[in-house]
Amino acid sequence: SVMVCRLLKPKAGDIVIARSDVLKEDLIKRVIAVGTDSIEIDGSTVKVNNKEVSEDYIKEPFDSFVSKTVLDKDTYWLMGDNRNHSSDSRMLGTFRSSDLDGVVIANLSDIGITYYVYNIIRFGIQLILLIILIRREQKGREVMLDV
Repeated sequence: SVMVCRLLKPKAGDIVIARSDVLKEDLIKRVIAVGTDSIEIDGSTVKVNNKEVSEDYIKEPFDSFVSKTVLDKDTYWLMGDNRNHSSDSRMLGTFRSSDLDGVVIANLSDIGITYYVYNIIRFGIQLILLIILIRREQKGREVMLDV
């Protein structure tokens, strides 16, 4: 289980949840390039805007080839960290921002939080936000009545 933030605009290096229409499933992938960037892959070398990307998180060499491609505005090039076994933009093409569900901000299994505890925390946060909104609305009515 992961925790995502839907308010953050994904940038290169972020991990996101993306919906694949081709595979009909959600994918967890790393953003390599964003709209209007160029991407090029030769063997294990990934270049974004003609600069080699340092990818310390890649554990084994991979062999791919993608000729230089310029991304359309509002699209993302996504790749999995396990490149030899990943269905990603190399096969599926770019992802639109509407395909992205959010930026991963925490891997709950890494910090030992179960899915049930996560849902309780999420419900609590939503409840607090609802109370804040209700109080703001009530204060707005009080100000209008005083005028």
